[in-house]
Amino acid sequence: MEYVIVEFGERREVFVDGLSQGDNMTAPGSYRLLLVTDGTHTLRLGGPEDYVPPSQTVVIDGTSPINPLRVVFQKKS
Repeated sequence: MEYVIVEFGERREVFVDGLSQGDNMTAPGSYRLLLVTDGTHTLRLGGPEDYVPPSQTVVIDGTSPINPLRVVFQKKS
C-alpha cells in the first residue's frame, strides 16, 4: 500500500480514479492519511469546483506513513 495526503483548505471528499476515498480531513481538521495502491492515479475533489487544478495525475510509489505523497489543491481566487 501507498500513502497520500490531499491538502486543501477545507474538508472535501477525495476521488481517486473516480472512486471515493473519504474526506481529506478528519472532523477536528487535521489531514487524513489515505491508503492507495502503487501506480498512476488521478485525484480530484468533490463539492464545488472552486479549486485548481481540476484534477491531478500522479505516480505513487515508495511512500510511507511518515513520508506520504502530498497532493495540493488550491482555492480559486
